[in-house]
Amino acid sequence: MNKKLQKLLTKVIEKIKPTTEELAKARELFNKLRDIIEEELSRRISYDFIIELEGSVAKGTALRGELDLDIFVLIRNKELNNEWIEREVLNPLVNTLRTRGYTVELRYASHPYIRVIAEVETDIVPAYWANSIDEIKTPVDRTPFHTKFVREHIEEEPRLADEIRLTKKFFKGIGVYGAEIKTQGFSGYLSEILTIRYGSFLGLLRAMSEWRPPEVVNTARNQPPKYELIKLFKDAALIVPDPVDWRRNAAAAVSLRTMARACLASSYFLRRPSLNFFFPCTPSYDVRELCDSLNTVISRGVIPTILFLTSSDSALPPETGWGEVRRLEKRLRSIAKGLNFTIVHTDSFVDEDTKNAYIYVEIWANHSDYELRTGPDAFTHPNAENFLDHYFTKAGAIGPWVGHDGILYVIRKRKYRSIEELVISRKEELRTKHYYVALLASDCSSILSLPGINKPGVLTWLVETVKRVEPWLRMCSEAKRLT
Repeated sequence: MNKKLQKLLTKVIEKIKPTTEELAKARELFNKLRDIIEEELSRRISYDFIIELEGSVAKGTALRGELDLDIFVLIRNKELNNEWIEREVLNPLVNTLRTRGYTVELRYASHPYIRVIAEVETDIVPAYWANSIDEIKTPVDRTPFHTKFVREHIEEEPRLADEIRLTKKFFKGIGVYGAEIKTQGFSGYLSEILTIRYGSFLGLLRAMSEWRPPEVVNTARNQPPKYELIKLFKDAALIVPDPVDWRRNAAAAVSLRTMARACLASSYFLRRPSLNFFFPCTPSYDVRELCDSLNTVISRGVIPTILFLTSSDSALPPETGWGEVRRLEKRLRSIAKGLNFTIVHTDSFVDEDTKNAYIYVEIWANHSDYELRTGPDAFTHPNAENFLDHYFTKAGAIGPWVGHDGILYVIRKRKYRSIEELVISRKEELRTKHYYVALLASDCSSILSLPGINKPGVLTWLVETVKRVEPWLRMCSEAKRLT
């Protein structure tokens, strides 16, 4: 490693390593909450249990200013289920913690848990106390084994802690950190696995710069051959068998687009190292910049359209909302492509405060009243004859005819001229359990009139979506970048 790169990475580590005071406060909060949990549950449940700290603080891989606590209550109850957990563990703990002055929320993911809103955000998660990975009952039961795996490697090679911090900060800086649906990226545990596998942050980046989907990373003992894993984890862009349980793909959340962005950023960083990758410029946009960006897109022959979605459930969990909206975006893209619209780009966003959501769609503007429709090849019977019969008598159609490639074609009247027409006509197909399309907008003034569009989070997402500049390519001064 050259001296310039070493100096850069050293500077990053100095900025991202937690302070002694931060860690002390986190440990103090853990000790207080552990005592409360132990006192309450000791007199309520008859099963053996232990209280353990899991996650990045326990592993020694946390980032400065981003500490959180994952307190696991491991219970030796073979009949453990969500109903029992909520009744016997969570509800009593919620009441007790509130009487002790803590602000708490009962939350639900694949399992119920408690979120404690404090100086260090804390989750209290009940799980089954498994002696081995073969005894786990739910995905969350793996967590203690993950913590043990990472800690053992860091104890053997202490330098790995800072190498993992570099990986996490890099992934955060380029916008691919997090396994949740809104990001579809690299979880903290996956970041740790990969850094351990390749021995260092730079070792990982060198490997990533050469990845090609479907990429299989060797991480687990006795994992099957590559072709078997590709067959097992069908359609996965990246396959990283969990070192503690190879039957699970630790990279299952990583989308092809996210993987591509990470690989590109890795290659770019190795050629042109910069603090931008770790501390990207934080933009501040206004409505004028949004209109300028939209007008630039329109001047290039592209038509932007925004679908404004409202939810029927004000208490909708964020992960559920993002999942439904992402599926709607994918469904719209599929329907539009099937109707011969040339999709330039799509993206979606959920305002987790209001539950409002937005889908952004761009198509080329050169769609005439007519379109070229591709049929079956002339040798496919009876489909070819049916295609001929269907279009031969259509008023205004040209053809059908057999092309030089042996495929049937016809020029026919386009069913929809715009995305707006398509959405209005197919509204029932473009709704989910909780979301439906309430408004549509295709120019700056109508887009600005959409509810919530000028909120900082929404506005930033939309401008960034229209401009489409990767975070590490934004130019700004070092002073601004590091704030």
